[in-house]
Amino acid sequence: MEDVLLLICDHKEVFASRIQSVANMQGIEPNRHAHNSLQLGVFTVEAFVEKRVFYGDIHGIRNAKNIWGNAIGGNCCLDGSDMRYLIHDDQRKKPDPPGKKYSGAWSDGCLIMPLEKLQELSKVLRQLGVSKSTLIPGRLEYARTLGGTMFRPALPQ
Repeated sequence: MEDVLLLICDHKEVFASRIQSVANMQGIEPNRHAHNSLQLGVFTVEAFVEKRVFYGDIHGIRNAKNIWGNAIGGNCCLDGSDMRYLIHDDQRKKPDPPGKKYSGAWSDGCLIMPLEKLQELSKVLRQLGVSKSTLIPGRLEYARTLGGTMFRPALPQ
């Protein structure tokens, strides 16, 4: 995991984690490609979206584009698809048992962080009064000093 997620509130960093932001499943599963990665730029995080096949809290990514230029709409999915873009942990999905992790941070365009860090992020969000479906503006940018990309969600000031 080479990239960083920072949560900024009142111009202060309140959370930071290493993340996997590059879609890296090309060749592992059909129809997967590095171009499913998010484009740099602004987008919105929807807090605490429906878990479906995930165990931990997950957060949706919406109003963004992938490298192909395909829109990720208000339902956190590629337009015309059920492929969701999310912030989630590195646990295997159901029906695997909870706590069982993948051998790597496999992404098809989602932002992935270690289980413990996602739990910490969710705790910080709740402490800040963020609840289900709260929309948080964010920005994915290239941070040369970090040697990777940086995702900066910023809570309302």
